[in-house]
Amino acid sequence: FRSCTGRVYYIKLIAASVTLTISTSFSQTIDGSAANRTITTQYKGFQIVSNGANWFLLSEYDGTF
Repeated sequence: FRSCTGRVYYIKLIAASVTLTISTSFSQTIDGSAANRTITTQYKGFQIVSNGANWFLLSEYDGTF
């Protein structure tokens, strides 16, 4: 897990009619929550960063401009 410290991921759903589930492993959280994040809207996405123990949501975009 420590190897993920500072790592930033951009996750974007580009397919239509699909659900993308973002989950953590072990006891990690995303913004303090153990709940999975899901993306169901085409072109919607998240930007997350790790501190080596947990993940934090940096931004969320809805796919529109």
